[in-house]
Amino acid sequence: MIPAFRYWKLLRLDALNGGRSLPVAESFLQGEFPAAIARHSLSASQNTAIYEALMALFRGDRARGDRWLEAKAGLCLRCYVSYPVVRACRQLAGLFGGGGAFDYRELLPFVLDDDGEAMAIVDRDGKQQQRIDRDGQIYPASYSLFTVDILRTFDFQSASRLSLDNWAYLQTKQNKALKGFLADRGFQYLSDWALLNKAREAQLALLPGDDRLLVDVFHAVYRRDRRLQPKSGGRCPDPSEEQLQEMSDLLRESGRAIALADRGIVRRLKQIAKQLRQYEIWSRRGAPVAEPLEAIDPETGDYGMREFADPNSTPDLQRDREQEFLARLHDRLPVVLDGAIASAIGDRIAALQKSRNYRIFADKAILGWQLLYCEGLSQREIVDRLGMTNQSQVSRVLNPKELLSRVRFRTLEGLLEAILEFREQFGLGGDRLSPEVLENIQAGLEEFIDRQVFEEAFTEMKAGNNRSFESLYAKRLQFFLQECR
Repeated sequence: MIPAFRYWKLLRLDALNGGRSLPVAESFLQGEFPAAIARHSLSASQNTAIYEALMALFRGDRARGDRWLEAKAGLCLRCYVSYPVVRACRQLAGLFGGGGAFDYRELLPFVLDDDGEAMAIVDRDGKQQQRIDRDGQIYPASYSLFTVDILRTFDFQSASRLSLDNWAYLQTKQNKALKGFLADRGFQYLSDWALLNKAREAQLALLPGDDRLLVDVFHAVYRRDRRLQPKSGGRCPDPSEEQLQEMSDLLRESGRAIALADRGIVRRLKQIAKQLRQYEIWSRRGAPVAEPLEAIDPETGDYGMREFADPNSTPDLQRDREQEFLARLHDRLPVVLDGAIASAIGDRIAALQKSRNYRIFADKAILGWQLLYCEGLSQREIVDRLGMTNQSQVSRVLNPKELLSRVRFRTLEGLLEAILEFREQFGLGGDRLSPEVLENIQAGLEEFIDRQVFEEAFTEMKAGNNRSFESLYAKRLQFFLQECR
C-alpha cells in the first residue's frame, strides 16, 4: 500500500522525516480525488491511476485549459517523486559511502532542490520549465527544479514505461551532479562498455571460464578499435553490428564456442559488466573478492551473483535473519512469476470471453501466444492461423504489452504477500507496518522485480517483429504455453 500523503508532503532538506505538508497540494488532491484522502493508503493500481491522471493534468489537459490546474497537479507529483529521489540517494551512499566516505545527506543538495514554494509548469512543447505567479502570469524559469525535470521527461502514456517511482529513482541515479560528486571521490560511474573495456586481469580472474572467454573476445575487437582511435574520447559507444559479428566469428574459432547470437552477446556482456561493477564497489569497501563473483547453484546448475558481507557491519542474529529473508525472496520470485503469468493469462481470456467483439477468439488466444512466443511468428503471420481478418485483431486479442504489464502487477502483488509472510516467519519488525514502511517496501520491490525480470522484458518488447524472446519473462511464459499444448 502507498500512503496518500506522498502527494502533499514534500521531502525537503529541512524536512526529511515525514516531509513538509503543502496545503495547496492537499487541498487540490482532496478536490480531485476525495477517496484518496479518505482511505489514507492506496493499492498499487489505485496509485498508478492517480499519478497518471495528475500527469495528464500537469502536461496540459486542453479540455480544461487551466494553467493553474497544471501547476497544482504538478505540485502533488513533485511531492510524490521526492520520496524515490531520497531513496536513490540512500542507496548510492550505501553502495559507495562505506567506511564513512560520505553520508547520503551529502548527496541530497544536488537533487533535493525543490522547496515547494514555486508553482511550476512546462511549456507546450514539454521542453522548458516555466513559472506562474499569483496573477496568472507565466514566465521562463530561471532555475530548473529536478523534480519537475523528472515529470517533464516521464513518458506516462507509454505501455512499456517504468513506474513513476522507478523513473524518478533512475533519473536520480543518472543525475550529472551526483555522478560528478561520486567521480570526485574516485567512484566514477562508467557505462557497461567502458567497464568492460578497462577491465584488468585481477577482475577477469574472478569470472567463470565462458565469461572470461567472452570478455577476451570483446577486448580483441572492441578494445582494439578504441585504441585505433586514440583521439575519439567521450563515452564508449555500443558495439557495432560489424564488431558483434567479428566477436561471434572469434567465439566459433576458439573451439569453445558459446551458443550466443549477436544480441545474446550484448545481453551476456551487460550481465558481466554488472559483475565488474559489483567488484569495483565491494573492492573499494574492502570486501573479500578472492572468489568468483558468481557462484553455481547446486540445485539448478545456473550461475548466480555471490553476496559479500559488508565489513563495516557487526554480524548478529538479526542480520542473519535478514540475509536469509532476502535469500527466500530471491527463491520465491520464480514461483511468484509463474503464478503471475498463469493468473494474467486467465484474466485476459476471461476478459475476451466477456467482450462482444472478441469473444469468438477467446479459445484461440493460447494458440496465438504459442505462435508468437514459442514459434516466433509475427502478428502478421498469425492472422490466417487464427482465422482473423487483419493484424489489428491479433494485436487486440493477444495484446502482449498489456499482458506483460499485468504479469508485472501480479508479480509485485505476490511478492508483497510473500514479504508479509516472511516477516512473520523470521520475526522481523513489529506486528504492524506503518504506511511509510509499506511504501518503502513496495518501492524497493518494484526496483527488484524490474531489475530481475521486467526491464529486459520491456526492452525486448520494444524490438518489434524482429525481437528474440530470451528474457526470463519470455522463457517462463514459453514454458507455461508449452504446458498448455
